[in-house]
Amino acid sequence: MDSTYGGSLYKANPQSRAQIEKKAYKLRELLGIGKDLWVDVIHILENVMPILDEKFYPDIVPDHELDAHARAFPDNHTIKIRESVYDGARRGFGRDRYTVMHEIYHFMWHESAAISLARNPDDVPRYENPEWQADVFAGAFLMPRHLIKGKTEEQVMHECGVSRSAARYQLRLK
Repeated sequence: MDSTYGGSLYKANPQSRAQIEKKAYKLRELLGIGKDLWVDVIHILENVMPILDEKFYPDIVPDHELDAHARAFPDNHTIKIRESVYDGARRGFGRDRYTVMHEIYHFMWHESAAISLARNPDDVPRYENPEWQADVFAGAFLMPRHLIKGKTEEQVMHECGVSRSAARYQLRLK
């Protein structure tokens, strides 16, 4: 169990870091942004997601209406996002941009059939933890390791539009 994530109430189909990174890189290639460092996550949310799911819509809600920064509801064809997070992502705030991509992963790969309740949350290994999976995807999509290799934390933050902690974590991966 990865203590960074604590116990998970939910369990997803097992996915390795390599499998998730492959999905992120493949999606970047399909979108024609394979070599780009800065990715317009709002464009993906508002223009690409409705192509992938014709019923999809981003539901931007007042902050007090959502108990998290954002939540994906694949079965309802929506991602609900707090207004402050949406506005932050539009303005280029790293944490908010990361949140959008994190939720896009949940939307694309964590429909209700792929998620189950964990019998013992403390026994969910990270590769079955949906939050770990979505974090791996967001990191790989926004900061592909092969594109940030040799860069400093500051460069990754600026060029990829991510937070310091996200840049630091992604740069530490081997």
